[in-house]
Amino acid sequence: MAEQGFKLDEEKFFCSICLDLLNEPVTTSCGHSFCKSCIRNHWDAEDQKGTYTCPQCRQAFMSRPVLGKNTMLADLVEELKKNVVQAAPHPQHYAEPGDVACDVCTERKLKASKSCLQCMASYCELHLQPHYESPNFQRHKLVEALAKLQENMCSVHSKVKELFCHSDQQCICSVCAMEEHSGHDTVSAIAERTERQRELGPRWQKIQQRIQDREKHMKLLQQQMEAIASSADKAMRDTQTMFNQLHRLVEKRSSDVQQQIRFQQQTELSRAKELQKKLQQEVTDLRRRDAELEQLSRTEDHGQFLLSYPLLLGLSESTHSASINIHPQSYFQEVTAAVSELVNKLQCILSQDWSEVSLTEGETLLRTEQHKTLVKQQMHLVPPPPPCLQPPTESRTSVKQQPWLVPPPPLIPSLQPPAESKTLVKQQPCLVPPPLPYIQTLDELKTLMKKQLHLVPPPSPPPPSLQPSVESKTFANQQPCLVLPEESKTLVKQQPHLVLPPPSLRLPAESKSLVRQQPCLVLPPPLLQSPVEPKTRDEFLQYSQHITLDPNTVNKGLELSEGNRKVTWINKIQSYPDHADRFIDTFQVLSRESLTGRCYWEVKRTRSVSVAVAYRSISRTGSGSVFGDNDKSWATYCCLSKYEFKHDSIVTFLSGLRSSTVGVYLDHSAGILSFYSVSETMTLLHRVQTTFTQPLHAGLWVGFGSSAELVSTSVV
Repeated sequence: MAEQGFKLDEEKFFCSICLDLLNEPVTTSCGHSFCKSCIRNHWDAEDQKGTYTCPQCRQAFMSRPVLGKNTMLADLVEELKKNVVQAAPHPQHYAEPGDVACDVCTERKLKASKSCLQCMASYCELHLQPHYESPNFQRHKLVEALAKLQENMCSVHSKVKELFCHSDQQCICSVCAMEEHSGHDTVSAIAERTERQRELGPRWQKIQQRIQDREKHMKLLQQQMEAIASSADKAMRDTQTMFNQLHRLVEKRSSDVQQQIRFQQQTELSRAKELQKKLQQEVTDLRRRDAELEQLSRTEDHGQFLLSYPLLLGLSESTHSASINIHPQSYFQEVTAAVSELVNKLQCILSQDWSEVSLTEGETLLRTEQHKTLVKQQMHLVPPPPPCLQPPTESRTSVKQQPWLVPPPPLIPSLQPPAESKTLVKQQPCLVPPPLPYIQTLDELKTLMKKQLHLVPPPSPPPPSLQPSVESKTFANQQPCLVLPEESKTLVKQQPHLVLPPPSLRLPAESKSLVRQQPCLVLPPPLLQSPVEPKTRDEFLQYSQHITLDPNTVNKGLELSEGNRKVTWINKIQSYPDHADRFIDTFQVLSRESLTGRCYWEVKRTRSVSVAVAYRSISRTGSGSVFGDNDKSWATYCCLSKYEFKHDSIVTFLSGLRSSTVGVYLDHSAGILSFYSVSETMTLLHRVQTTFTQPLHAGLWVGFGSSAELVSTSVV
């Protein structure tokens, strides 16, 4: 029988420090074997402590043991090296940057799995075995591997920080409690941890609740973003459909006009050719008659001449040449002019109403919230007349029936209006335009064009109740001494039947009797004449005011520059300090200087800007803080395609020359506020006559991606 060998457990010949086969194995007095270099390095690190321990069993030696070579073990290791391929630890067991390394391993350290709070060291799985096997380590506290384990050791007394000082709010060791922290309120670190752990519960729940709330808000925000995207996509599809319909309608009308022009061209050409044919025949007959006359004039037979003369003398008048009217440039001028004027009207409508759909970002929400309010306000911009000037009931009924008081019909009847418009159409069926008829002839085309150009008839004369009597006209003619202001002169030109002397004039008895009989013809006292306003820019610049913007009022979404004279909307929150005067909810800023007396300043803008004046007491938060949405501010909004004036939430749409510079003239004592469009000339945009009860401040509102700058003005 062959000799049966025995198998050696190669793990028994591994050094517990380097986890490799023993190299020059030596044995300690406790019976454990290590590489000679490994145990020396281990004890060299413990020289400062004065005690030496066995890395395997943690037995302590008061003096450094003398090491002796284990010859038998060295021979076995050499044999094992010859027959066994050395196995290295798995790469995942080595400590990487950021991992807690084993404090016992030499050379390349393994990853620590536990830390001992008594030994104040971290161990890998191999070096942790003595803590599981030896009774001496049973009471040691093992925790998950800690990276900052030495922080639990007192740097002064080299003892574990087992206590917590309430007085100094720090962990201390038992020696510190008797010395530096003597008399302080101290408890065990475990007890303090338990108390802090109990307090941590409610805070943890609060944090979790806030996380849930924020996640809910994020979900709602995501839904809102999806809704915005969906709404934008739908709006793009719908508007594209509408514009396609408009495009098709324009193409259809263009095709109809071209077809009718060609049809009329063929008709006129056929008539001209027929006339040309008749004229050609007439020319042929005339040439034949001309030849006969020439032949007759040469004949020498007097009898034949006298016989033929009456027959050739008769010549009928031509009826064809009278119908010829040569004007090649004006055959279709009326059609061209009608189409041109219709196109101009369409362009005017698009330019005036386009601002309702060309809103900038930041105005969309504001327009959505204020849409219904603005519609109601626009229906009541003109206040009703006093009772004495109101027409009778039948006149009011006739006014309601006047077609020019109804907004013009839309260009495309097939487009679907919004829900509010549908309701309005149900209530006002007169707003629905009739279907466009098909054009048969050129005359019908001209008639239709003229109807389109005269949709708005002239105003009707005043009702009989407002017609002046003969006595009134006579009395007015007999009072040449009345001097009316310019506003009254304009009113007189527009309403000649309301001309009467002001009530402050002493009237004769017969005139007073007339006033009693017709009190509705008495005009209110004229307004007091305001001081003469400047007319030219040079005159305005005489009242030029240097204005700077107040950093304490500017919204944190705006940036000031150019010496606090320029404000710009930026996509970044500024680090302005909190201040009671700062605008919170609107991108606005007020001037530092208060404005009284006569002042003039200019604002150069880009994109959407509001130029305003306001009392210092204007609200700083909420929707009521927007310039023009309260009774403490007056604002002119300058957008890309329109101007509008706003005060106390009442909007007035402005016309006039668009420019990048707006001039503001203020006469505080006279209650005059005027806004001008400044370019090569000054064009009045809007004028306010009121009473100012407080000093005013210049204000600027800046929209998305816009900026506004106070221009330095000087007398030219």
